[in-house]
Amino acid sequence: MTQNKNYLKKGFTSFLYALPLLVAGPVVTTIGFKAIKKDANYLFFILGFIISITAMVLLAIAVKRILQHLFDK
Repeated sequence: MTQNKNYLKKGFTSFLYALPLLVAGPVVTTIGFKAIKKDANYLFFILGFIISITAMVLLAIAVKRILQHLFDK
């Protein structure tokens, strides 16, 4: 039974880590597009892309852990 609670707790912590990244990724990417137009600087665009990919991976891990908690016997 403690294993089930552990999966749920890990799932929600992964989800909570992903939430700020879900907001920060598109914001930094938008800043990156404006920086490309102005200075041909790709740093913010690449950083925003990495943040967005990280958020998606963390969400997938969170969903996997929560579903593992729900359907584990």
